[in-house]
Amino acid sequence: NPAAVWKVNGVHKVWDKALKSYVYQLSTSGSQAAMQLPKEDRTKVQPFLVFQVFLPQNRERPFSLEISVTDASRTRRRLLLNTANPEAQTNAVHARLPLPAIRRGVWLSLCLDLD
Repeated sequence: NPAAVWKVNGVHKVWDKALKSYVYQLSTSGSQAAMQLPKEDRTKVQPFLVFQVFLPQNRERPFSLEISVTDASRTRRRLLLNTANPEAQTNAVHARLPLPAIRRGVWLSLCLDLD
């Protein structure tokens, strides 16, 4: 089970017929769905994150993805990627980045280099 090393909240493993594989579906009931890797804060992981996401065609619902990372000095930083942000905003502990032209209705690979 690949998600055994993740701390999971509001996420369900479901079978996707088109992919012929299991996927992790975030709940849309308004609760904060989250997947944390690693479960323990002191474990090191690779400097790249790759998300494969499918966004429904409904453009009236904005898509947002919040990623919290801890750097080498153990400072927690947040990346907020959102289709509703008109422009990038940054400060010392977080960055809000726009996703204006993200495609919907198809599977996408969203790759982030955390170095």
